[in-house]
Amino acid sequence: GPPSLEATPLRAALKALPEEVLLAFRRDLAICPLAEATRALREAGPEAVVAADLLEDTGEALLLRAVTEALGGAHRCWAFESQADLVDAGRQAFRCLLDDGRANMLEALRSEGDQSFSKIVRKGLGRYDSAPVLRLGKARAMWLLGARPDEPAVPMPPEEGEKKKRKQRRSKKKPRVAADEAADASNSSDAESSLA
Repeated sequence: GPPSLEATPLRAALKALPEEVLLAFRRDLAICPLAEATRALREAGPEAVVAADLLEDTGEALLLRAVTEALGGAHRCWAFESQADLVDAGRQAFRCLLDDGRANMLEALRSEGDQSFSKIVRKGLGRYDSAPVLRLGKARAMWLLGARPDEPAVPMPPEEGEKKKRKQRRSKKKPRVAADEAADASNSSDAESSLA
């Protein structure tokens, strides 16, 4: 199984960090190489330097688990390294937008009103350029646009055994028209008379 985080110096160092520092590190891990994310973490103060030193020799899976656990298990974490090409493609897609376009898209994603994430992104970037951004998801897209580390709130995915609740679609049966019913009745009576 995965290595345990119980009573490790890394766990203690991460738990000692303020939540806003952890959230900023989580964002940086998702959209920057580890060296850059760690450098930014070191600038957050002496406790963060201790945590950054301990993180250097930690594997990606353990690192993500440690940050998630330090944040109370309620925040999902991603690693840049495992999806670097995708993040770079998303960053490139946003570069084609003017500053006003980026600001407008970020504001639309924050409010989301009656439009879904995919609709907002496709409308702003077009079908081709939106593909990598859609694969990144809302949180990382918003961070690439300059959102604060604490937004959006991204819940953890359901555990393996849990099933997501699915909405059932209503059937789209057309209402029967009186003429259709009369035609069906005459067809069935014609069929019965031809059998006799």
